[in-house]
Amino acid sequence: MKKKIFITGETRTIKDHIIEFFDYTELVFFFTRRDFVVLYKQTVLGPLWYIIQPLITSFVFLIIFNKFAGISTMGVPGLLFYLIGNITWIFFSSSFINIGMTLVNNSDLYKKVYFSRIVLPVSNIFVSYIKLFFQIILFVGVFIYYLFTGFNFSTNINLVFLPLFIIHLSIFSFSLGLIVASITVKYRDLLVTLQFGTQMLMFATPVIYSFNSIPEKFHYFAYLNPLVPIFENIRNCVFGIPLIDFKYYLISLVITFLILFLSFKIFFKTEKNFVDFV
Repeated sequence: MKKKIFITGETRTIKDHIIEFFDYTELVFFFTRRDFVVLYKQTVLGPLWYIIQPLITSFVFLIIFNKFAGISTMGVPGLLFYLIGNITWIFFSSSFINIGMTLVNNSDLYKKVYFSRIVLPVSNIFVSYIKLFFQIILFVGVFIYYLFTGFNFSTNINLVFLPLFIIHLSIFSFSLGLIVASITVKYRDLLVTLQFGTQMLMFATPVIYSFNSIPEKFHYFAYLNPLVPIFENIRNCVFGIPLIDFKYYLISLVITFLILFLSFKIFFKTEKNFVDFV
């Protein structure tokens, strides 16, 4: 017997929305499959684009920022240094942008049938995880190549924290995306600046440089960006470099969960009447 659903105008708590979400978990996998298949269905190379994009970008960064500008890669082969940064950034930016445009891009679907509004943003995170899986395979392949060419990597126990840093990054991108999605329903101007703003944010995050490259007098400003400890720790744990000071990472973690709570509050408040705007 199917569960009856009553849609009312009563205010519900975040807990109520989360409980409702678990009634629609099958939809998460359905939309994940839909978005993954449709994205490259009519392309020649298909999912190979997941590999081509970070590889080409990393070669460009290697030539411009390492060979020409002489920016240090902390003793790590330049290609690997930029590759891990690009892979991580693509994961963040694609998740953030896609979630931020979720309500607008799926407005027709939301108008036709009721389901937990948080399902589509969650499915976007899963699509990003699929992309990340292919890109990690690429990174491991390049990593093994450098091992066979004689480069000595000093990996250590910190590598076990890599999945936790990835989850932290996904929570941050998910939270930020929810806030943007809630605002863009009414104010479409934000969509115009979304891509540009994300590109500018990349230069304020250690993607093409390491945290150690930042002059010490600017460290305080760097720590104002919650992404800095996440990206730096992802790279450092992969290459066996000491992790960033835990107190700064803890600040990033606290900010992330505050943004997550705020995003739920804004999103669930907006969802009651967002169909009237899209």
